[in-house]
Amino acid sequence: MRSKAVTTRGKRGESYDAFTKRVADDNERVKAKIAALDRFIPHCDHCGETCNPDEAGKTCKENGVEMASRWARALAKECFYSIGHFARGGWSTTTDALAPWLDRVRAGAEDGPAAPGAAR
Repeated sequence: MRSKAVTTRGKRGESYDAFTKRVADDNERVKAKIAALDRFIPHCDHCGETCNPDEAGKTCKENGVEMASRWARALAKECFYSIGHFARGGWSTTTDALAPWLDRVRAGAEDGPAAPGAAR
């Protein structure tokens, strides 16, 4: 399910102003591509590359960023407040680690937490 990433490389002899305009245009295409995706599809926020939900957390081959869905990132931000002061590394590190795991649990690739009162 990997999609082609949107990347911008400088062309030989290209002026800085022309390059920055092309980068801005690419950023707009990435934003539009991500907005058009289903909210459960893991993607790279920098280039728009996608992966299967059960592969969430793999790094983007263009940017080295872990891929997660919009749904998982939003839920991870909410869950951080449940974890509270015990989270290691602070807010952004915790939500970045939690989001791919939430995608994989939703896809059935990993077991999630047991229901309250359920036997383990």
